[in-house]
Amino acid sequence: MKEFNFNYQASKNYKKKLVYFLKSLSNVEIGGARLYDGLGNNYIQNPNEIAELVFFLKSYEKKNKLKLNNFLEIGFASGINNTILNKFFNFKKNVAIDIVQPTGINYGTFYANLRFKKLVLLCGNSTSPEILKSTKILGNYDIIFIDGGHEYKIVKSDFINYSKLLSNNGLIILHDIKSNVVKGVPKFWRELKKSHKSKFKFKEIFNGGNKMNCGLGILSKKDGK
Repeated sequence: MKEFNFNYQASKNYKKKLVYFLKSLSNVEIGGARLYDGLGNNYIQNPNEIAELVFFLKSYEKKNKLKLNNFLEIGFASGINNTILNKFFNFKKNVAIDIVQPTGINYGTFYANLRFKKLVLLCGNSTSPEILKSTKILGNYDIIFIDGGHEYKIVKSDFINYSKLLSNNGLIILHDIKSNVVKGVPKFWRELKKSHKSKFKFKEIFNGGNKMNCGLGILSKKDGK
């Protein structure tokens, strides 16, 4: 395929090219175009959902006349998601949390995605007081992407702890809100929409019909404070 141009354009044609590019990185089970090869170097996100997310975030910046500069990602994995979003937004502050486990990821891919970005990688469990303290020291965040532990207690803990670090006009993104593989995140998302509807606006991005469905849930503060 031709080299993809990360210079964002708000057009249907550009979105089509972006989806095509992302499909080349993702396996067919999750909506991509790659066959599973067991090497752990694939993008574990639905291509259509990520393309829609990029367009939503760019539109959000334009509508609110702001720049989403500071990014916190809970669940770095091999870093592909971090790199792709950073390509579009060139974060001034890019903080990621992960236990960096030896299984399921490709080391070459992992090391490649540590390069050429302003990245602080906190190696540990997102629920530990030490990791939370370090994340707080680094400041507030415009985007908090929660994609770490998918058990109900963990995702709930991540939301409670890290939502406090959201900037006034920031966004929280939860991955796997429509998963047909894990149950914890969808359960928490349903509860969140009921318990926090007075505080947050909710948006869902979902491209279903795959062997492994994902879904992205986006929250923004209603009063911007």
